[in-house]
Amino acid sequence: MKKILLFLSGALLSLGVSATEYEVTVDKFDFVIGSENNVDITDQLGGALLQTGDWILVTVKGYFDNDIRGVNFTAVADNSEAASYWKNLTAWSVEKVGGSTSALTLFDEYYEFEITDDAVSAEKIVIRMDPLADVPMVKMRPTPSFVAGATYPVAMPTVKFGADDPANPVNYKADALFTTDDNLAADDIIKVTIDGTFNQDIDGINFMVFDKEGNTILPWTSRPFVATAGEKVAGTEFEFTVPKAATGTEYKLTAFIAGYDAEKEIKFLKDGDVEHEAVELATKEYTNITLSANVWETGSNYQTVENIASDVFAGDFVTFSVKGIADQAIAGLQAYLMDDSYNAISAYLPIKSDIAKGDEIDFSGVVEVSSASAVCKLVIVTTDAVAEGVDAINIKVAGPAPEPTAVDEVAASAFAVQNGVVRSAGEIVVYNVAGTVVASASQVLNVNSLNAGVYFIVAQEGTIKYVK
Repeated sequence: MKKILLFLSGALLSLGVSATEYEVTVDKFDFVIGSENNVDITDQLGGALLQTGDWILVTVKGYFDNDIRGVNFTAVADNSEAASYWKNLTAWSVEKVGGSTSALTLFDEYYEFEITDDAVSAEKIVIRMDPLADVPMVKMRPTPSFVAGATYPVAMPTVKFGADDPANPVNYKADALFTTDDNLAADDIIKVTIDGTFNQDIDGINFMVFDKEGNTILPWTSRPFVATAGEKVAGTEFEFTVPKAATGTEYKLTAFIAGYDAEKEIKFLKDGDVEHEAVELATKEYTNITLSANVWETGSNYQTVENIASDVFAGDFVTFSVKGIADQAIAGLQAYLMDDSYNAISAYLPIKSDIAKGDEIDFSGVVEVSSASAVCKLVIVTTDAVAEGVDAINIKVAGPAPEPTAVDEVAASAFAVQNGVVRSAGEIVVYNVAGTVVASASQVLNVNSLNAGVYFIVAQEGTIKYVK
């Protein structure tokens, strides 16, 4: 095929048409017999949008950990959502990689594939490879040692599967959160155990792993799996080799089941858990809340957290409302349920977005438990990062501005606006002449951000009138 490439390259140059060659290497992958094994090469293409006439130059090298009759290399494809998850970019072919290879026998082979159709996007490009073997799984590695790193067990919890995309659902989705002793490293093993009962017949399951920030650690991976409704699945295990290093110790395994149907509910009851009818855990009305700055190693937000219940199960729910005036701009406000280890045990429920300072929030909704947990906390949180100089965001119901009296008035030296700043021993609240809260803070408030107008500034020291 290389000689063909040389002739074609000459022809393309003579016609004034440019073709780009992309060199990629496949040397580390887990092949599951009977599954679609797509090797993701997106990162190696450097964000390029493949075009007709381009070439993919593939080096495949390594060792298999089992005797194998080869791997069929059949196509390069655009596997992005924009391409409806499959668009052939090359003609279907059968290039047998590795020949008949004994375990731990080194091979190093080279193939060239011409792009015959334009890619829709550069989001996800894969090579389709199908192993031929008499074992359930084959691992390919660049060294003969096959020494895996740490193994992290993940048990599927009692869970109610939701929609993968509420706006346009295609699959059922459920999350299992887990932690690691250290940063995930390439070749670490994630061992998933399914031990319990589904309420529906299941044929096939897919998995992904994400870090705390939502970055993909394990791409979409299919696994053969069959379960009968009401019959226990005992100790089914799947192993996934982490393909690349990751940062952090908090991760999320997401399981997908194809064929979403809004009329059909899929639940999994972990062995040892007792199913019960969904119950309302609490009804909460929030009309005066403070979202405090929450800063961690790789991010931040504003949030308030309240303990709601213990020993909750999938399907249990919390009814709540948020009503009041925001004293700061908020790009996005949402709610979710959390366990005692800061793991989400529900989907995120949007409350309101693009909230301007002084805007009213009037929301009522229900957030539902997705995974059984010993502890359930309701979290109301911004999608915004913490802003410099803003320690908290307050949402409070508007009320009439208190009228200042002679008794309430205090000396300017004790309680006054000085150089654009008001200081108090406690909370400071600013009302406009209509009685609406326009700002608040604890102990120190900068009024330079206020629009021109007349305001009443109230604190435990008294009330002052401020004209800007």
